[in-house]
Amino acid sequence: MTMNFSPQVYRISDYLEWSSSGQLELSPNYQRRKVWSQVAKSYLIDTILRSKTMPKVLVCEKLHERRTYREVVDGQQRLRAIIEYYKDEFPISRTHSAELAGMRFSDLDEQLQGVFLSYPISTDIINDASTEELLDTFARLNTYGVKLNKIELLHAQYMGLFRTRALRYGSKIADRLLQSGVLTQQKISRMGEVEFSAQLLVALLEGIKEKSAYATAYKTYDIETDNELIKKFDEIEAYLDTAFDKLDEVYSYTDVHNSEYHRPHLYYSLILAFVAANGNLIGFNEQYAIPEDTEILRSRLNLLSEEVNDAYVNRRQTSSSDTDFDDFISGMRRATNHRKQIHQRTQYILTRISGAR
Repeated sequence: MTMNFSPQVYRISDYLEWSSSGQLELSPNYQRRKVWSQVAKSYLIDTILRSKTMPKVLVCEKLHERRTYREVVDGQQRLRAIIEYYKDEFPISRTHSAELAGMRFSDLDEQLQGVFLSYPISTDIINDASTEELLDTFARLNTYGVKLNKIELLHAQYMGLFRTRALRYGSKIADRLLQSGVLTQQKISRMGEVEFSAQLLVALLEGIKEKSAYATAYKTYDIETDNELIKKFDEIEAYLDTAFDKLDEVYSYTDVHNSEYHRPHLYYSLILAFVAANGNLIGFNEQYAIPEDTEILRSRLNLLSEEVNDAYVNRRQTSSSDTDFDDFISGMRRATNHRKQIHQRTQYILTRISGAR
């Protein structure tokens, strides 16, 4: 049997009214059990108060004794969190909003309460479907779709401080990564900028590690709030901002795109080299002075890019007189994501742009 779907937009206030009048069923037998953590709920409320979008809700409407009842087919955890927040059952976490940290619904000012109550929820309506049809629909909703990659799975599993900061900084640098050719639009659509951000944050937080080590950080720092850690993340982001600003003084996004630095592993190490030059990268204690003269710095970057193009791209024989460069190229060919090679690559770029060799 074919079911008809009717797209509608309801306000949070509508769902609250249906819930209080007993016309909203949040836990049909085929739905998932209540599993959201308080941190996950806080993240949703922060999303709503920032007027960001959330996924659609699917509801089956049934008429009984001249009253319309609504059974939630998909979206019960979101709606449950919304109702619980309205009832002051949990506050917003500092992880998601420093300004609203600790606030329950009744603590919000009138303007923000209005934003919350009037927030539009896109809803697909099914009319009078049987239990069998709803079971089939729910099963299909949870079967089809693209398999989540590593970073998407981590963001589905964790809602803590590291996730929030990686997502926020990833959003900040997404456009530059795209325009510089470091990431493709397809990579961005699968959270590639967040993965890149997470890798940078881990390097500055704990020192250079395997690029895959960021996955552990999601679990280690899956905490709701920690003032010292928040301060540390603020410092790290400031260090990264300084590094990106320094690169911007020398190269436009187009310049990066046309150089060998558009390669993700080289771009990653280049940013870390700028951070290390300012003494802000664990494991790099020696002081290096990057020239203030942008033309000198640009010339050094250009020369290294050309040499990489010759040796790595065109595979010309490297000079045996420069064993460090030979190791640099060899590391790029063998393992771009291993800690040893990342450290070696960052160290070599640092010595080249500082004029130490």
